[in-house]
Amino acid sequence: MILKHSTASVLIISLLALCTIYIWKEFENKRQNTVIIKAATLQIENNQQELLKVIAKPLVWDIRSEMLRGNLEQADLLISDLVKEKKLHLHPPYCTEWNRNLIDR
Repeated sequence: MILKHSTASVLIISLLALCTIYIWKEFENKRQNTVIIKAATLQIENNQQELLKVIAKPLVWDIRSEMLRGNLEQADLLISDLVKEKKLHLHPPYCTEWNRNLIDR
């Protein structure tokens, strides 16, 4: 039966091969996109952590200076402004257990 319809058989096998290749390439593209997205997300998180460290040092020194001057209202204002900042997200990897205990109180 296959020999009688060799043209049709070759056409069907070719279509199946093309469909298989197309599906495989789509799978590879999705996998590659997932890897790229994970790498980009990791890089963004690392950048955010580094920027947080850069911002934190001057802020801590400013709060310390205000506390040494006895200006506790200004120190409180600096801390309150930091907490109110909407774009600043402190995720658990950046918070220590000690900080979480302070937040829960």
